[in-house]
Amino acid sequence: MLDLRGYLDQLSYFWKVRSTLKGLIGLFAVVNLFLFTVMPLVYFILDKIEFIKTPDEFKNFVLLSLLGWGVLNLLSILLWVSWRRVYNFPIGKIGIIFAPHSDPECNDIIYKLYDQFKLDLSKKGLSDILTYKLMPKSNIIKNHEEATILLHKTEARLIIHGYIQKGKIKSEEIEGFKTISFTLRHRNLAKIEIKPVLSALANAIAYRAFVSREKNSFIEKQLVIDNLSEVALFFISMGLTLEGKLEESLKILSNLKKIIDEKLRNPKHSTQLNYFRSSVIKNLTVTLNALLINVYRSKLIDNITERTHDIYAKECMKYLNHLVEINKRTSDFYLQKAIIHFHFGEIRESFQCVKKAKKLAPLNSPGVHFSLAFLNLWDKQYLTSLKEYRRAERCAIEGIDFIMDILLFLQSVLNNNSNRIEIIYALAFINEKYFDKSKAIDDYKKFIEVSEGNNKLNPLRAYAISRLKLIQ
Repeated sequence: MLDLRGYLDQLSYFWKVRSTLKGLIGLFAVVNLFLFTVMPLVYFILDKIEFIKTPDEFKNFVLLSLLGWGVLNLLSILLWVSWRRVYNFPIGKIGIIFAPHSDPECNDIIYKLYDQFKLDLSKKGLSDILTYKLMPKSNIIKNHEEATILLHKTEARLIIHGYIQKGKIKSEEIEGFKTISFTLRHRNLAKIEIKPVLSALANAIAYRAFVSREKNSFIEKQLVIDNLSEVALFFISMGLTLEGKLEESLKILSNLKKIIDEKLRNPKHSTQLNYFRSSVIKNLTVTLNALLINVYRSKLIDNITERTHDIYAKECMKYLNHLVEINKRTSDFYLQKAIIHFHFGEIRESFQCVKKAKKLAPLNSPGVHFSLAFLNLWDKQYLTSLKEYRRAERCAIEGIDFIMDILLFLQSVLNNNSNRIEIIYALAFINEKYFDKSKAIDDYKKFIEVSEGNNKLNPLRAYAISRLKLIQ
């Protein structure tokens, strides 16, 4: 049993060093041992069945044997050359190249780290989207520039590279990365993006150990593997988010958050974990928000209250619930939830979300007042609605995008509920104060015309008539 285990260990070692010169020598030894064992046996069988009878037939057998020997050795060389290459990763897979280098006596450390690194990532349930390769020993990545070239050549997402050594520090045996780098493939960053991206990546690496001491071998080696996989996954998620591959990024970030939250339950957790969680939460928030905006603007904004689009509203609510879970103090997410509740006709729940947002938002937040103004308008509390619009008017507005979102929402609701003519008044109010006064004049005129004889709308009619006189 021990001999079999030793034989299997030798095969495993040969497979790991297959791309080195030692691997080529081993491959030649195996091929030629096979040939020198098989060919005499073949000759013996052919001779017994009298297939080889004459000197010419024997000569032909020798020539064919030599030809076969040459072809198999040539194929061995071609196979070895293929082992020295790093191939492109399959489409749909996120590739990681593990490419540290070391002195020959530390090669075993690289192989063990790689095996443990793969095992750790597979335990995280990401095998369906991740794939890995160990850099052949013949290829050494010396710097970030070389790593970047290889990333684009292979279409890998991340390369982990650096120098591994084993030695003594203060009389203690240590092994691991003397230097380590994570090179990420991502799109070019805008100037405004560089600082926050670098800050997030720095927080992921800060205060992490990538070496282990022999006396605490098991615990510290596992910590090194944890650090490698967590940093690798975070870097990958950042690259995916930057390139708009949001679903893949979300899966990785959700996995990381779960791991971190589990570790934080340990009262002896490291301070570094808090820095890392902060970066994960920021990236997760950006990713979820981008997914939310994609669905809302492409599928729902033109179909508010149209129940045929409930599937997209539910998708938006799924992202919002996740955002609220990780950002409980952010008022904007509650205001966005109010929109989705409104889509479903859940006016009471919509009011509750806006009231929650009001408690969290800064004083005189325009989003809160605009939301309350609209909900009261829809609930036919016209005086209250008018008061909230006037309060919103006194608040500072940051950017035209905020106003455009309101106008698109109001127009969508009006298009799908043409009998709710009071929304025309809301459009006129927003256009007058913030966007297009000529459009406001048209809307005020239209509202005054279609609301004639509707006494319940008199408060809004009176305001519309007075504003029309001033701005015409």
